[in-house]
Amino acid sequence: MESFLQLDKFCQTVVCTRPTEYYELSLHQWTKLLQLKENERYVEMMKRRLQLRMTSRLSRPTAKHVPLYGILLKRLSQLIHEADDTSRQVRLICCTPETI
Repeated sequence: MESFLQLDKFCQTVVCTRPTEYYELSLHQWTKLLQLKENERYVEMMKRRLQLRMTSRLSRPTAKHVPLYGILLKRLSQLIHEADDTSRQVRLICCTPETI
């Protein structure tokens, strides 16, 4: 989440509730992976899944006690909107009669 939202990075602790297989990447490796051009589709997919999860958490009754959910969701929505605008502009530029 911190990488997607371009926030300061902190350590996280996770307690798994069922048997889980996981892979550990350093922050440097993770950041590099997200910046690779061939992973853009997956990055957008992960952002949209994060948006769905944050929206779900925000709809819980206890969410009103955690204002951070709303702040993170707003930031994520802005980033997705900016990415959509950029891809729309690229499509418009690529599909103009001058470029065909």
